[in-house]
Amino acid sequence: MSDFSDLISVYKKRSGISAKELGEGTGIGSNIYKYVRGSRLPSEPGVVDLISDYMNMSNEDRHKLRDYWRIEHFGKERIALWKEIETMLQHFRITPDATESYMFEQRLPDSLLDHSISYIRGDLNVQQVLLAILTTADEGTIHAVVQPDDPHILECLSIAEKSANQSKIQNIIRMRQRGDHYADIMRKNLSILQNTLQLALGSDRYTSYYYYTDYVEQEKWPLTSSYIVTDSCAFLFGNGDTAMTGIFTKDPRFIADLNMHFDSLMKESRPMVIRPDSPSRIIEDFQSYYSIAEKTVPHSREIVIGTQPCLTPFLTNDICERYMCRDHTEIRPFVEQYLTYLTWWRKHIRNLTKDIVSIDGVRQFLATGRIHEIPEAYYTPFSKEDRLQIVRSWLASLSPDNVHFLKEDSCLVNSGLTLTSSPTFFIISLVRENSYHIFFSKEPSTTSCFWDYFSNLDDRIYMPFSEGKQRVQKIIEQFR
Repeated sequence: MSDFSDLISVYKKRSGISAKELGEGTGIGSNIYKYVRGSRLPSEPGVVDLISDYMNMSNEDRHKLRDYWRIEHFGKERIALWKEIETMLQHFRITPDATESYMFEQRLPDSLLDHSISYIRGDLNVQQVLLAILTTADEGTIHAVVQPDDPHILECLSIAEKSANQSKIQNIIRMRQRGDHYADIMRKNLSILQNTLQLALGSDRYTSYYYYTDYVEQEKWPLTSSYIVTDSCAFLFGNGDTAMTGIFTKDPRFIADLNMHFDSLMKESRPMVIRPDSPSRIIEDFQSYYSIAEKTVPHSREIVIGTQPCLTPFLTNDICERYMCRDHTEIRPFVEQYLTYLTWWRKHIRNLTKDIVSIDGVRQFLATGRIHEIPEAYYTPFSKEDRLQIVRSWLASLSPDNVHFLKEDSCLVNSGLTLTSSPTFFIISLVRENSYHIFFSKEPSTTSCFWDYFSNLDDRIYMPFSEGKQRVQKIIEQFR
């Protein structure tokens, strides 16, 4: 007998249900006798639920029966470890003793390594442990499930990527599908996308993958925190009530479990970033984009979101001749391709875009003469007169059908990033350190998710069109 079989027997007796009736009623058949005697254990939790449902167990006893099954199925030691970790991951309310909370330097202290599991509390402690693990790992692969929407965590990843070690960092980014609060979800996704791109596009060793989940698919993401795993250690961390909290362990079984979990997730994930590694690669990406976009965009309205308005369609040939740098051998092919792009845009897309812009983006362009969509090395800043000409041309083309003005506290992306979405494809373009990068996707989950978001933005984050236009006109007058 066992605790599992004993509890079934107790409920059988209490409910007056025979083993035969229980076996037939649940569809388990004669195996029920083995379960009652304790000579055999159900192979999956679904069978346990069938038994508890048929006997109309209370919620408390349902959980107890399942717990007994798990203990016998997996073993008490493993269950105890899981419960300890689940408590930390889901609640982060464990306050470790002073002897278990460390201030870390770049090298992990021996006192930490002596523990099978060590609890870490405090943002600085967590960041230092994370940085120490990332920068001291031997050559190999670092598996990560980290949301880089925390600037301090992002900084740790950036430092690690630029450090001397040769480890490769593979990070799975959790993105949420549209849910009950889809505006908040997608705004967070945009933030994560931007931060991930800024890290990944500047790195040869960091690779990010995106994985979509919704509220009914939590079983695919049993870990609610972030984790970093190397060949020799694992570190799990997340936000607690007042500070970040984490677990550090060198338990080989747990490390193996997390790596297996990572591998299974990666099979369902897609790369988030395609990094152009040469001017010729950039041109190839442009041409690939054009060949697809020309066939699809004219049949639907394209949505472009960025801090600045999409100003490149308003660059005249005369302005391009005066400001574009064609003399540099390496830059010339890109400039020529970009000029072709402008001609194509004016011909096919100019009247088919819906810009989502902030007033600050207009002010920023007038102040700097720089357009975020173009790397600074490819052109010289526009003169004051030409800046005004470009903005006036844009202003003259505005209508409620093609522009939405964001309220000043509702900007969805930072400078330098342009997100473009249509019903059939999704594009992110990013200018970073004078390099132009494109992520282009026809992945249905990405495309539908962001198109749906852009098409259904809450009106509360927009200012009235007439008010936005008046503000732009006032900025122009002040700039003169």
